Amino acid sequence: MFRESLAGALEDEIRVVYVSPLKALSNDIHKNLEEPLAGIRAALQSSEGRDVEVRAEVRTGDTPAGEATAIIRRPRTSL
Repeated sequence: MFRESLAGALEDEIRVVYVSPLKALSNDIHKNLEEPLAGIRAALQSSEGRDVEVRAEVRTGDTPAGEATAIIRRPRTSL
């Protein structure tokens, strides 16, 4: 996804959906994903001189309707 973004070919759409049976596990995975994504973004900012936005979000059955709609309007890589 980062390479596609650098080439200007990354669409603003949901690309990955990860289904987890436990909400707490999903939150842990999201937390553990944020640091590597930030590191990749910082490295690309340093080497390419621009930011590449790859977003991640946790959506569960408890996600408020407005938040779920916002995810659809501005997709993220969903966990």
